[in-house]
Amino acid sequence: MKLELNGIIFYSKQDEFAFLDYLKAISQNIEMNGSKIIIEISENPDEDDLRNVFGLVERYQIIIDNIQKLITPENRDFILNKSKYWWKYFT
Repeated sequence: MKLELNGIIFYSKQDEFAFLDYLKAISQNIEMNGSKIIIEISENPDEDDLRNVFGLVERYQIIIDNIQKLITPENRDFILNKSKYWWKYFT
């Protein structure tokens, strides 16, 4: 599954390096397209995969243009749990 990341702000060169290291740890493929970064993750992300994506979004205040793609019948209750901080990304 490909996710389109936008709005990434780096506060230093080391911050950018840390971000790219994080991406390499969670993504099977990374594409740079202007100011947009496209990452590829599992088609059926498990809870750990999702936590990694949501951690990335929260840490870097990223906008994922197609974040709704993450919701599957199998993880719907986990993602849309109103007691979790990531629920706000889907409202």
